Amino acid sequence: MKKRYIFKILTLFMMLSCLVFNNKARASSQNWNTAIEVVSTVDGVTYYAYISSDNKECWIHRIQINVKTDTVHFPAQINGVVVTKVGSGRDLISETADDELYIDIFGKEYDMGEGIAKFSDKRIFVKNVILPENLADICEAAFVGFKKIESVIIPDSVSSIDKYTFMMCSSLKEVKLPQKLEQIESTAFDKCKNLKKIKFEEPSDKYKVKNNMLLSKDEKTLYFVATGIKNANIPKGIKRIVKAAFLTSYADKITLPASVNELEQDSLSLKKAPKVILHKNNRTFVKKNDGIYNKQTGSLACIIAGDNEVVIPEKVKEINEEISVMGRSKVIKKIVLPTSLKKLSGAWTRQIYRYKSVCFKGTKPPITKASKAYPGYEVKPVFCTVYVPKKAKKQYIKWRLKGENDLDIDELWNKVVSY
Repeated sequence: MKKRYIFKILTLFMMLSCLVFNNKARASSQNWNTAIEVVSTVDGVTYYAYISSDNKECWIHRIQINVKTDTVHFPAQINGVVVTKVGSGRDLISETADDELYIDIFGKEYDMGEGIAKFSDKRIFVKNVILPENLADICEAAFVGFKKIESVIIPDSVSSIDKYTFMMCSSLKEVKLPQKLEQIESTAFDKCKNLKKIKFEEPSDKYKVKNNMLLSKDEKTLYFVATGIKNANIPKGIKRIVKAAFLTSYADKITLPASVNELEQDSLSLKKAPKVILHKNNRTFVKKNDGIYNKQTGSLACIIAGDNEVVIPEKVKEINEEISVMGRSKVIKKIVLPTSLKKLSGAWTRQIYRYKSVCFKGTKPPITKASKAYPGYEVKPVFCTVYVPKKAKKQYIKWRLKGENDLDIDELWNKVVSY
């Protein structure tokens, strides 16, 4: 029984990694001649490249640093052909490979789902990476672990900053964003704890930067937050915070303005629970106890897991998989669900790293609805101690066993404790 549930959970985790961060195969508009590799060495750095079939573009997929150097200056051309692409990402990986497997600019493979060990190559000496001005494409995970670079200028012709592109660049303080930016992945600057400044040198047609946050041009939508800022004061007028906007943030304090009326799935999820201030005049959301909920619908929007015990506020009627979890890396000893709770829907615990017990305050078990986005994920709590009102114990056990085939409650809950 336990093996079956563990398998479901592990399977879902892999799916989640794909869904949350928009992991998609790159559809290149260019055909590359990967059968012939062109090699060029400049200032002690060797560049390995492919040329497009029309001989108009060059793709540097790998480099080798031959000497101790603090600067990698990518050439604008190789053999007279303009460099438009750097990195490898998943473009040279088999389609059947694990979804979280990536190749960096040195040709090394990383499984992001398993974590990354320490780096021992010459990237640890590099302080400056200068990218070619006609660059259009930087592949995923290209510059993982360049721990000494402090600033990056991304050429204006680049339209997307992909997953893990500058991950673990721990000294990175400032990034100049490209004028033609269309999208930025939430994990592009993962583990860049000192990144406190993002900016455009030339006005963008789509975005604006304010308080080191990437906003829509009309300043109504928040897309990304510089990962290293500690006091995230969301600008007045912001109405919507998009999915995973804070996912890699190191913020200690987040201030939500009165104007915010839409929090997308995981919009406020981050590893550590910060201090949260919600403007008293906000007409949509209420912050109370360890949660933020929609006062109109009674739906929980965010769990704030700052302590060992998380108390979901009264007046919350529904908890679903659209919630955010602040402190998602924390082990929670107890989640207390209110008497007002009427419905548990979908994979509502998916962003909680681990919880040891759940306490139901209501005498009537909530109705449940399975997840369509995350099939097989448990809606009801699993593998934990469960606290229920004394007079409702039999009812909760019956509710928990409903839909299961001849199972003992001990296989689903470690212990049922009445109070």
